[in-house]
Amino acid sequence: MSDSTFHATTQDIRKAESKVAQSHDGKTPGDSNVSQLKSIIDQNTNKPAEIENTKANLPLPEKPPVASDFNSLDHRTTDVGSGRLEFPPDNSGLREGAAASSSARVDGKQLHKTTAP
Repeated sequence: MSDSTFHATTQDIRKAESKVAQSHDGKTPGDSNVSQLKSIIDQNTNKPAEIENTKANLPLPEKPPVASDFNSLDHRTTDVGSGRLEFPPDNSGLREGAAASSSARVDGKQLHKTTAP
């Protein structure tokens, strides 16, 4: 490994990789210098240490999640409502049509409504 590639990371070569991929229909060719440099960098990185370092930097949740029991009938463990409270259906979304009624079906004078011819 030469001095020029010693401190290079995969993040450092992303721009060069993008430019090479743009000139080859979105795919980086395997014989390009960028691909070779990327494989050298991948060989020299300690993957388990990198994974542990990333895990250590993740924030921990304030309240850790607990396993739920979906086979239980107790709604507190499944975190699902029991459905014991049921309200009548709301018909506020139902309304008359936006267009005027047809004069062939409705007599406008009798119902005091506007009708289309």
